[in-house]
Amino acid sequence: MERPFPKRILALDRNSGGDISVKVLEVENKAISGIYATLSHYWGPEMPCVLSTENRTNRLCGIPWTELPQTFQDAIRYCLALGVFYLWIDALCIIQDDPGDWQIQSAMMSSIYENSYITLAATASDCGSSGCFQKESIVYKERSLEVSRTGGQVYQVLIRQLTPHWAVPSTSESKRDNPLLSRGWVFQERILSPRVLHFCKHELVWECGQETLCECGSIPKTRSLKLQFALAARLQGAEEVPKLEQRYEGSNSSQISSSQRMDFHSVEESGILSDAINQWHAIVEQYSILKLTRDRDSLPALSGLAERMAPFLGEYLAGLWKRSFLSDLCWRVDKLAFGPQRPAEYRGPSWSWVSTKAKVAFWTQEEITPRVTVAEPYRRYATHPRDTRLGSSAHDSRAQAFLNHRAPALDIISCTVDIDGRNKYGEVSSTLLLVDGNLKASKLWEVPAISFPNSALPPSFEVEVEFLSQTSPGLEMDPTRVDSWRLPFLADYILSNERGHRVDGSELVFLLSISPTICLVLSKTPLRLSRDTCIFRRIGILKVPQYRYAVAVMRGLQRTRVAII
Repeated sequence: MERPFPKRILALDRNSGGDISVKVLEVENKAISGIYATLSHYWGPEMPCVLSTENRTNRLCGIPWTELPQTFQDAIRYCLALGVFYLWIDALCIIQDDPGDWQIQSAMMSSIYENSYITLAATASDCGSSGCFQKESIVYKERSLEVSRTGGQVYQVLIRQLTPHWAVPSTSESKRDNPLLSRGWVFQERILSPRVLHFCKHELVWECGQETLCECGSIPKTRSLKLQFALAARLQGAEEVPKLEQRYEGSNSSQISSSQRMDFHSVEESGILSDAINQWHAIVEQYSILKLTRDRDSLPALSGLAERMAPFLGEYLAGLWKRSFLSDLCWRVDKLAFGPQRPAEYRGPSWSWVSTKAKVAFWTQEEITPRVTVAEPYRRYATHPRDTRLGSSAHDSRAQAFLNHRAPALDIISCTVDIDGRNKYGEVSSTLLLVDGNLKASKLWEVPAISFPNSALPPSFEVEVEFLSQTSPGLEMDPTRVDSWRLPFLADYILSNERGHRVDGSELVFLLSISPTICLVLSKTPLRLSRDTCIFRRIGILKVPQYRYAVAVMRGLQRTRVAII
């Protein structure tokens, strides 16, 4: 089916002598449409054949075949063999030294891939000179055997060794054999393209919304990103969007205002919204481990998927969503590693997963708000953090105190995100999150790294928190008895090593409750929003192992206005 052409596209032709001509075609009329292919490729250390302000005029007249790297040549030949005479390649269809053109065209890349007839993916190539086609290994070559039956019939059987396929999550072997799939920009290209043909190390692999097929016939269906993220790929559920939009009316500005305060349970947890939240978290978990040449591309390289998830999740706030904001705050670094974990260039606030270069993960809704069983005599009052119904002793002060501790932990006052450029799902220049919540000072402890003969585990971190002891099985507290616990938390990076974000053990850190059992771990900056409002940065997240411990740790605190950048 014909689709609108991008602003620039390569026009391909082959003359009677077999020579191929290639030139950049600038599409002035937006109504022009047709069938075109796209190329998904790994640039490698350098890409000598690009479109620039200096060579633009010459590229419009034609590109010498010998200037094109092998991967481009292979893709062009394959297109002509398919009868496709237009091909979009980012290096030759975006002016690489024009920041304005790059911002506009990179924001449209998701639509370009989505409207293409097919995407050719040089999956096994690690640079432009590697080409699409790899030399076939003799180990995986097809072999012929003759099999004789008892009756004398002879059959010819073709056999081949099962070829390795990419792994989810990716392994070191998978990254080595499929370097393209380790790149951040490629992630949304695969999900949004209607059809992807992967040129892998040992075979071709076909990926579309219905099937994932390989030549050896053994690739699992679970390897298809389009099936995993059906909402973003628009495979299902699109008809629900208007209905969902009607249920959630609000401002179109890029902030949560004080008139739209949300408590932790404001997110609807059933139907398509719940699916959308889970899919977005899964998208971030898989995307966060991928590589980018430029740190600041972290949000732009995901902007196409974000745009397509917006009808389900509302306003976009630097990688988080208004309709699931507090749930989205509950990300954690999956595994600490040595080396810089903060990007060299600013790409987002500390409260967003975009602020780290590590793989992140999310807790499920059940893990965030666990079911609580209350011992007698309080069982008749509540058995779940959300159950606020009282029994016959509604005025019992101890029961009421217990219920008060289960109130929403955080009020979002405002969240302002300043966009850098024209892509509202792209780069951000500054942010400010303003909240009212329970804030508790604590002492930071670093547990030293463990060294082995050939490796070492990074250090871990704990907070020491003080709390009033109980004097009876009830909830009465003795103000003269103070106990303390040391609780492990998940740091966003090695706090004592990161330049510009260093936090020493001598400093106080602060716990900010965002759910019944989860607290953000914050570090105070020298900045102030006002005389009464300090500005903090997130440095980690704490999940209290049991709900009753969380009640004890955060009991009796006054609500505090906190700003986080």
